[in-house]
Amino acid sequence: MTAGLAQNESPRAGQQLFDRRKKRRRTEWMQTLTNILYIKIPLIDPDRLLKGMLRYLSFIFSSGSSP
Repeated sequence: MTAGLAQNESPRAGQQLFDRRKKRRRTEWMQTLTNILYIKIPLIDPDRLLKGMLRYLSFIFSSGSSP
């Protein structure tokens, strides 16, 4: 009784599984490297930059009505 599990009787089954996993991990790694949104390079502190810009651009974010 196999309990609904697939069985592979091939003598190369272990090697095939290992090769498939290796290829999948390589593909996932390449996708991570090529995803431009994933790249993290700590060049500047965006919080400091945005606070500085807010001083000059705050009129854009105002509601338009003066209190």
